[in-house]
Amino acid sequence: MRITLEVQVALTWNLQEIAAQIRRRVLETADAELGLPVETVDVTITDLIDEPVEGQ
Repeated sequence: MRITLEVQVALTWNLQEIAAQIRRRVLETADAELGLPVETVDVTITDLIDEPVEGQ
């Protein structure tokens, strides 16, 4: 199985690090919660956004 995700991340985040974290969490969850054998998780960062202001 292959999973493809498109995400928007904060401008200040490390892009490689956040993509690796997303990939790892998806793989772990697919295995532990769903029992699905996932071979590949493709993460595409489609946009950089300002971080949300607290209280909004």
